[in-house]
This record gives sequence, structure tokens and C-alpha cells, in this order.
Amino acid sequence: MESPSIQNSTHTPTWLRFIVGRRPMMTLVRISVLVLLSFLAFRFWLIPIRVTGNSMLPSYKNGAINFINKLAYRRQHPQRGDVVGVKMSEQQLMLLKRVLGLPGETVAVANGKVYINGRILDEKYTQGEPPWRVTEFTLQPYEYFVIGDNRTISELHRKDENDIIGKVLF
Repeated sequence: MESPSIQNSTHTPTWLRFIVGRRPMMTLVRISVLVLLSFLAFRFWLIPIRVTGNSMLPSYKNGAINFINKLAYRRQHPQRGDVVGVKMSEQQLMLLKRVLGLPGETVAVANGKVYINGRILDEKYTQGEPPWRVTEFTLQPYEYFVIGDNRTISELHRKDENDIIGKVLF
């Protein structure tokens, strides 16, 4: 029978067992797999984005952190109402905007309302009225009309589908 002092020297301290578990090699494998999966997810699938400003109020608040799914539009095109990450080439920046007009549609803004193909678009997610008026125009086969939900301060944009990075997850 071994002496108590020898048994205690081979016993793993509780605090260390809490960190690495009873099988340190398996813990190392799990950590390695998690690091690899995290790298792949954030490199090829998800983009974290912090909302800066109030152009998407009331849907997205200033300072909130969301994720953009870069793979969302691999098999389908953006749909009306989708909130997307849009690359703003002139500013080297990405903004959150809502898709309102789809390729080939006619868009106009008058009296605080957005008109798509001559019909008022029902928008329950907006705040305020736009201070601008837009005469009717038709989107090209590759263009989308995007705008923020807070119409009193948001800018509108005609964006090429290549400028749409992906769909916001939540």
C-alpha cells in the first residue's frame, strides 16, 4: 500500500481539473476544433457589425451588435423587407439598410410614402417621414433600392447586388 504523501503528489488539483477536465488531451482537441470552427465561421460565413447611428431605429438601436450572414444570398436574391449589410464604396464602410425596391421595379417617394410600381408600400417598421421627395425611376436588372427605417435621417440608395454583403441574422 502506498503512503498518503505519494497519492497526493499524483492527484490533479481540483482547480486544474476544473479547467482541463479529467482528460487534458481531449480538452486540447475540443479547444482546437472550436478555434478552427470559429475561424472558419467568421472568415467565410458571419460578419459581426455594430450599429452606428440611428438610421435603422426603431428596428436596430445604436450600439447594438448583430451578425451578417454572407451566405444568405448564394441561392436566392434579396427580398423586399430584408435587412442587409450594404457596402458603401465611396466611404469604405458597411451600413445596415432595408431592401424596398427589387430589380426592374419602379420606385418613387412622395408625401412621406414609398411607392413601388405605383402602389404605396405598407411599412410597419418605419419611424418618421422622409424630408425628401424622389421622382419615379426604374431599377436596373441588378439594382436594389435600400433605405434605413428612421426616415427622418436615413439616406436612400440604389445599390448594385454586388454591394449587398449579406442578410442580418437578428
